[in-house]
Amino acid sequence: MPPSAGETVLVARTLDDVPADLPPGLVVVLPGGFRMRSGRPPRPAPLPGPPAPEVEPPDVVPPDAPATRVRAAELTRLVAEVLTGRRAPAQLGPVVTPQVLRYLTAARTGTAARPARSTVGRGGRAGAPGCGTPRPAGRWAGRVHVAQPHPDAAEVCTTLPVTGRTRALVLRLDRRPGGPHWRVTAVRLL
Repeated sequence: MPPSAGETVLVARTLDDVPADLPPGLVVVLPGGFRMRSGRPPRPAPLPGPPAPEVEPPDVVPPDAPATRVRAAELTRLVAEVLTGRRAPAQLGPVVTPQVLRYLTAARTGTAARPARSTVGRGGRAGAPGCGTPRPAGRWAGRVHVAQPHPDAAEVCTTLPVTGRTRALVLRLDRRPGGPHWRVTAVRLL
């Protein structure tokens, strides 16, 4: 790189060839093209002033968090029932978006999509809930974890036994600002 106007260039073969006292504005070029400029040393960092006052972070827990957790658990249970074949996807129409409804319909497992064999249960009713319909052993899902990045949004995750495997189930819940009704806007079974 050619020197700019007003620059004096010193080409040195070794570091020992560079004089200790260099005039300001001198460009020293060492082997390999390494260039350095002499001049004033950089200004020292300014002394720190008085410490900044400590600011309390805003309370990020919405006031209705307990009610949100309860509703999130209910909606998670409904989605889990669809995925395990215990509930028809169309029954969730009012609480899910059309995209989620399509996903739930497609994500139902092969064994869950088959109708359960109905047998006559108590009271002689065939196929009534709790009366001859096979139920999976144990709990429907694991612990439900809810995070609220915003007062009108909730992110939910849990585990779910599906066809002999434990899978992760994640949901996104949204509501209109200040509104009471939550809707499932995204679901993934991992």
